[in-house]
Amino acid sequence: MATNRGKHEGSIFKTPGGKWRAQYSAPNGHRFSETFVTKEEAKQWLIEQRSNQNHGFDFKGSMVTLREYLEKWLETSCTSLREKTTLNYKRMVLRYIVPHLGNMSLKDLDLATIEWFYSQLGKEGIGPRTVRVCHNILHKSLDKAVRYRLVTYNPSHGASLPRYSHGEMMILDECQYPHVNAPPIFTHTAPAIFGKNVPLSRWV
Repeated sequence: MATNRGKHEGSIFKTPGGKWRAQYSAPNGHRFSETFVTKEEAKQWLIEQRSNQNHGFDFKGSMVTLREYLEKWLETSCTSLREKTTLNYKRMVLRYIVPHLGNMSLKDLDLATIEWFYSQLGKEGIGPRTVRVCHNILHKSLDKAVRYRLVTYNPSHGASLPRYSHGEMMILDECQYPHVNAPPIFTHTAPAIFGKNVPLSRWV
């Protein structure tokens, strides 16, 4: 039996399989639904949908795939990025992000999924620096998605990242270094001679 609510408040009903299905109709006419194990979970989902709507959340926009969103984000971001950085981001998106996460909708992205993605890259032999660049792309693009009200939070925030291996050169790109027009920063430990660290300037 369905639990009917007021306009734009949604409804909950039990499915033939014994689960609970919640439906919500946004003011713009779009209808959304999810199925849950318990009725309480369905109620909580409706509460969240109403709260999101009150804060201007874009339900339809949240259903676009990450692939579609990143394509548009790259188009609009190219004006504020160097041409070389834009080309590198596009390559990273197509080579690494899209094959693993491209078909997921924005609303389904969460921290666990993103950390799984980073773990998968590591298992495939992808180096820490590349994984971190992928993280920079996701974090920056999803920050903008929050401002667009396509998602309520950035699911990549707080993700665990791989450490750089000993002696690996770390190159900071524009997202990691605050001054966009500044040259990349190289961090590299100078070799030790007779047990003493020699200033890097002595090797340049």
